[in-house]
Amino acid sequence: MKKYNLLYVDDEESNLRIFKDAFRRKYNVFTASSTKEGIEILEKYDIDLVLSDQRMPEMSGVDFLRYSLKKFPAMNRILITAYSDFEAIEEAINRAHIFQYIKKPWDQRHLEKIIQNALRLYMLQKENKEKTEALKKTKEKLEKSEAKYKLLSDVSFEGIFIHDKGIIIEVNAALLKMFGYKRIDLIGKNVIDLLLLENYNPFVTEKKESNVPIEVIAIRKDGSKFPAEIQSRFIKDKGNKILKAEAIRDISERKNMEQQYFQMQKMEAIGKLAGGIAHDFNNLLTVINGFSEILLNRLHQEDPIRKEIGEIRKAGERANSLTSQLLAFSRRQLIKPKRININTCVQDIEKMLRRIIGEDIELETILDPDLANIKADKSQIDQVIMNLAINARDAINDVGKLTIETNNVVIDEEYVKNHISMKPGRYVMLAISDNGCGMDRETLSKIFEPFFTTKEAGKGTGLGLSTVYGIIKQNNGYIWVYSEPGQGTTFKIYFPRVDEPVEKDNEIKVPTGSLKGDEVILVVEDDYSVRKLTVEFLSKFGYSLLEAENGKEALTLLQKKSIYVDLIITDVIMPKMSGRELEKRIAKSHPKTKILFVSGYTDNAIAHHGVLEEGVNFLSKPFRPLELAQKVRMILDEK
Repeated sequence: MKKYNLLYVDDEESNLRIFKDAFRRKYNVFTASSTKEGIEILEKYDIDLVLSDQRMPEMSGVDFLRYSLKKFPAMNRILITAYSDFEAIEEAINRAHIFQYIKKPWDQRHLEKIIQNALRLYMLQKENKEKTEALKKTKEKLEKSEAKYKLLSDVSFEGIFIHDKGIIIEVNAALLKMFGYKRIDLIGKNVIDLLLLENYNPFVTEKKESNVPIEVIAIRKDGSKFPAEIQSRFIKDKGNKILKAEAIRDISERKNMEQQYFQMQKMEAIGKLAGGIAHDFNNLLTVINGFSEILLNRLHQEDPIRKEIGEIRKAGERANSLTSQLLAFSRRQLIKPKRININTCVQDIEKMLRRIIGEDIELETILDPDLANIKADKSQIDQVIMNLAINARDAINDVGKLTIETNNVVIDEEYVKNHISMKPGRYVMLAISDNGCGMDRETLSKIFEPFFTTKEAGKGTGLGLSTVYGIIKQNNGYIWVYSEPGQGTTFKIYFPRVDEPVEKDNEIKVPTGSLKGDEVILVVEDDYSVRKLTVEFLSKFGYSLLEAENGKEALTLLQKKSIYVDLIITDVIMPKMSGRELEKRIAKSHPKTKILFVSGYTDNAIAHHGVLEEGVNFLSKPFRPLELAQKVRMILDEK
């Protein structure tokens, strides 16, 4: 298999070393510390993909990529920047036709997927160009040959038909195969039997030729339609009569890849927005739910306002559920992946599924007895199965069938061509199918978007399938949907196989004794209301509480020699200094001080793709005050 040539341009030598070390085994990596050096490499070597930093002394990344576009238009480009410079990004998209932009610091796995997608589209474009050039040469030869009609029928790898003012007089074998006709069926037919004429006019007789293909919708003999590209050339018959030779290419595969890529980009953008919204709401919900619980604990059972405060608490819990689903969709939920077997997941919740879907729907499980293991969060896989089963139940109007199937599968290069972002390899497949109402293409394109629902108002939040999508992505899996109106729906999910045995669950230790203590706790939180809630609640258990608005203020407080702190409760993301940076700064001066990180979502400061680093104590917002007290006591009691 060809080893692609990559060029990375960056004025920071350390960035060049990191990139080369990360990708040199899979690609031929060229690096340049200046745009001048990058231009020299481009002119000397056959580069397949160029990546460039934005801020450089000689020339900006946008200008460098724009230069590469003029000189080497077929090559794809990726912009890498450490700045949230949206004007520069927009300029890059418009002027340099970049494939995508990446923000520093980049994640290797994320960047590798983008590189693979860029190279895949590049090769597809390159193949199309080579076919077009070969076709052009073939046609030029045919114009000079008396046997041009025979050659058209036997040689060309594109569909070709020759017509006289719309009436077909000759076709080649490739076109017959493409459209499902026999030659005798097409000769004498009108072009309008093959093509929708929205963007294409076969009756134009002026001798105008263009190298730019026109996109059309083609119609097969069986009535099915497919996207195609068509190019026109003029030839002469023996009597010097001008005829039109049309070359047509099926571009279904390319369109499918483009649609998948843009859908992937759209979901990524929505995910970032959803994650940000959930993070901000979790701060608010921490305060609403926390103070509601404190008030309820203070009031007598007969107090008349208990009911109203209880309703506030219930609404807060419902909002908490919504933000949890948004975090799952945006892949910012904390997960605990272990080696598990999906068959066990299905068997554990099978009885519950039968109760949920009802007696009128038959549930069939077809489980591979030799199913391999995967590494994922079991509770999340249970949630995926449950959500898809509920979705299937709602799609079946009355009596129907729900099938859950598992299998070991091997994904090859051919499958990957039509399923962007997937990699060849060994997978475990989970398929959930129903014979319900099915979905049309427009619905299919939106089903994973948060808050999209086909249900009546008040009967669904539109977060079930978006939660499924986020969970599968966060657990390194892939999901594909197959559905047609009236034909039911199948969700196929693929997780990478692991060869190691299933892991045992570790018991979570919850303090059984008193939650009181006399230790000193420093609360570092930039949200005033959350900070006050935390301080007020923990002070009731006997702790001595200190406060700081951010990491920098906390560091100043800790540098006072008279202060010793047993535990720091810190938000992860704060202005001036993050919680993780604070931990690093005090590691030497306060080695015995313990840290509890609290956040509305897990970012890569303390977790990698939502998986906590070893030894990190973490509590998700919104948290219950009692849950906080238990976590604090558990950490302080650890030796």
